[in-house]
Amino acid sequence: DGLLDDSLVSFDSAERAVKQAVAQARRSGCRVEREVAELRLVLDSKAHVLMLLGRVKEAVRPCEESIELSRKRLTKEGTVDKEVVACQLVRLAKCRDRSGDSEGAAEALSEAVKLYKMASVDSEHS
Repeated sequence: DGLLDDSLVSFDSAERAVKQAVAQARRSGCRVEREVAELRLVLDSKAHVLMLLGRVKEAVRPCEESIELSRKRLTKEGTVDKEVVACQLVRLAKCRDRSGDSEGAAEALSEAVKLYKMASVDSEHS
């Protein structure tokens, strides 16, 4: 657990740094796609480490935050793959289920299934 705990500290620092970079870029009027992608990666990784540590309730927040960032990119620019968001939703469902929120887990899984189906239709038309 020591190595995972150390990783978690690193992810906390990375999360703060990337959020500051996103905020600064937005204030400057710059595009933030790269920074937001980095933030999603940090949040997903942090959630994964928290799950490995058995701290599933704490993992819900970074999962939800990462999904929200992905949804914005999915709807605004279409730059995030539907399967990526669906995968994030499956992780959120696991976190919610393991923390006792079976209704929230079912909602996340339902949305994941819809996105997987949409991605399948998209790939058939490509």
